[in-house]
Amino acid sequence: MRPSPRWLRRSPPAALEVRSINADIGDLNRPVNEAERAERDAHLERLVDLAVRTSSPAIVLPCGAQSAEPIVDLETDIALVASELRRAAEIAGRRGITIWVESQHSGRLCRDLARAAQLVEQLDGSRVRSVLDLSHVVAVGEDPLEWID
Repeated sequence: MRPSPRWLRRSPPAALEVRSINADIGDLNRPVNEAERAERDAHLERLVDLAVRTSSPAIVLPCGAQSAEPIVDLETDIALVASELRRAAEIAGRRGITIWVESQHSGRLCRDLARAAQLVEQLDGSRVRSVLDLSHVVAVGEDPLEWID
């Protein structure tokens, strides 16, 4: 009888570590009214609570709505996403949580390298960190090595 592959053998339980919480608090390139602002902030506060309770150092937020089409125009929309991310970073930072942005996402406003670069430039100097999911780079047909550079 052949021995089981190593990955099938029982082993002691491993410790689970939460690295980040991937979330969506709304279309960050859509202007919000006072009531919507309160809802968005409350949603973020619940996510911050979750991050604290799970010892997650970060919450990952998206780079705009689930559409490549801007709501106003590309420059205005990217500036609003950056502003909302900075606001989220300020709120989360009060409790020691960092905000990361998936700066390029094939199904969102910042779908390609050029748009992601605009967003990252707008976030320069902020506490928001950029995260790169290479599957989205490949999904839009761009070269992952260009992204890494």
